[in-house]
Amino acid sequence: YDPVAQTFLISPTQYPQGVNISKLRVSFKSKDDLVPVTLQIRPTVNGYPSSSVIYPNGSVTLTPDRVKTTTSPNLDDSTKYTEFIFDSPILLQPGEHSFVLLANSNKYEVYVAQIGTLDIVSGRQISEQPYGGSLFLSQNGSTWTADQNSDMMFRIYRNRSEEHTSELQS
Repeated sequence: YDPVAQTFLISPTQYPQGVNISKLRVSFKSKDDLVPVTLQIRPTVNGYPSSSVIYPNGSVTLTPDRVKTTTSPNLDDSTKYTEFIFDSPILLQPGEHSFVLLANSNKYEVYVAQIGTLDIVSGRQISEQPYGGSLFLSQNGSTWTADQNSDMMFRIYRNRSEEHTSELQS
C-alpha cells in the first residue's frame, strides 16, 4: 500500500489548551470495491508524519460501502464526502499533527489542490497553498516525501461541548 498523509496545525494562540477532535472529512475520487480504507491521526516528528505512533482512539476503518466517491468534491454536500468519526474525541495539544490514509489497495484516490492547476470546483487557477500544512506521500508507510505544492482537501471538526462540533480547518 502507498499511504498519503496531511499535516495540520493546532494553533497555540487560538487553542492554548489544545482541542478535542471528533471527526474528519475527505473527498474521494475513486475507491476499491473490496478493500477497506483506514484513517489514522498521528503526531509529527521533525515535520514528518510519525511512521509508527498513532494517537489513542485515533484510527477509523471504513468498508468500501461507507466510502463515497465524486467527480465534484464538496465538503458541505453529504453525498460528496466521506466522514471518519472517532469512537471518542481525541485531545490534540497545540502544535503540528497529521492524518494518514492507508489501504491495502492503490485504487483509493483523494482530492488535492496543487499550485498552478485549476480548481475543479471554481475553475480558478490555484496560485498559493490553500493551507499551511504539507501533503506527504509514501511507498512503504515509514519513509515520507513532502509535496510542497499540494494539500489534501479535508475538514476537521472539534468538540465545543458534548452536543456541538465546529470546523477546525479546511
